[in-house]
Amino acid sequence: LPGQHLFILKAAGDATVPGDPIFNLDLLEASERGLIEADAVGDSDSGVTVRIRNLTDDRLLVTMPAGMSFKAGDSGQDTSDMVSRRDAAIRLFDGEAREWAVRAVGRQRTRVAPGSGDRLTMAAPSSLPALDALMHRMQAGTYTVADSPTLYIPRLHGLEQAAVWIAEDDGSYDDIASAVDEPRMPAQYAVAFALVYCDLAGLDVTSTQMWRDREQIFGALRDPGLTAWYQIKTTRR
Repeated sequence: LPGQHLFILKAAGDATVPGDPIFNLDLLEASERGLIEADAVGDSDSGVTVRIRNLTDDRLLVTMPAGMSFKAGDSGQDTSDMVSRRDAAIRLFDGEAREWAVRAVGRQRTRVAPGSGDRLTMAAPSSLPALDALMHRMQAGTYTVADSPTLYIPRLHGLEQAAVWIAEDDGSYDDIASAVDEPRMPAQYAVAFALVYCDLAGLDVTSTQMWRDREQIFGALRDPGLTAWYQIKTTRR
């Protein structure tokens, strides 16, 4: 589906492509090799900004995986860390400085989102393995129940934010539902889909605080996929 995956296409075999070559590099690798300079700052509760510049004479395609960690500095104890929601890429064909907008969610529900004056430290997804698995599940955006066909989860920031808060903070339904800002979906649906994502990523959702409020969440839902998923989860207990 469009937007779900990032494809880098290369010429096959001995085929030649006119013009200067384009070098494909991971953001952290390119930074460590001194090929680019890159600094991350906050933007909003739904994104961060990477200020980036090509330091070489080559044309670069710099990529970033979903699950990239953006940690707030020591001075930001009330500032949330962030994690990227999707694979991303930016073309750097010259030495001009650019601002790269990266879709992200916050990690700590009780902290404020970083702003443009808050510097963030970037780290590979492997530094947060549980969230890495969760972000890649959300990037795929699908699930199945028993032998059902593939079911699709709406691609909404508030829904995905709720999933991260369930995994990181283990808050109650009232805590997380009141904090989710998703005008395109009722809180019960956002939280229910978030639980599906957490389950797919390997979290035992039945041991979370959220699961204690499961009747409040699933009792009023009218989505067949969510209803079937909930029935299976409760039957297996």
